[in-house]
Amino acid sequence: MEKSRQIRGIVLVNNVWVTSDWHIGHVSKMIEYCDRPINYEERILENLKKFVGDGDTLINLGDVIFGDRNKLKPFMDQIKGTKILIRGNHDHASNNWYHQNGFDVVCSSMIIKGVLMTHEAKHHYWGCYGNLHGHNHIGEIHEISKHHYLMSVERTNYQPVNFDKIQAALVKNYGGDKKDIHP
Repeated sequence: MEKSRQIRGIVLVNNVWVTSDWHIGHVSKMIEYCDRPINYEERILENLKKFVGDGDTLINLGDVIFGDRNKLKPFMDQIKGTKILIRGNHDHASNNWYHQNGFDVVCSSMIIKGVLMTHEAKHHYWGCYGNLHGHNHIGEIHEISKHHYLMSVERTNYQPVNFDKIQAALVKNYGGDKKDIHP
């Protein structure tokens, strides 16, 4: 039997995946500042195609593109499922532009099953189990608390992470063990 959830009128069926900080088009700086491999964009796309299926939902915690905006639509067209963008500090285009280029929902934050999702870490997470966030990268990782999970692609081996796995880890001991959720 399929599990089903609803967010802002969007019915979520099957798996919900979380990712962050793709920075498409920002290759030279991401290699320099974050020690990403030269083929990081291809690696992200390959993993998204591997994990995200037709009935799945992908939540991106921001900073999708930085540079040539024409690269986003062809990238997004290759990803299956419902796609949600939680805006990051580099996501300056209009909501309509993100809709036209592959996202079904664009927002600044959301809460699913007691988990706050934002681009930047929040120190107050409104009674939730914890906060999934991006923004920080491998060279600048700092542990805020056991209630925060940094989802930048450098931290997740360029793969989306299954939301139910993250949520279960947050609920377990009200924080879980970070090594339980990252690939």
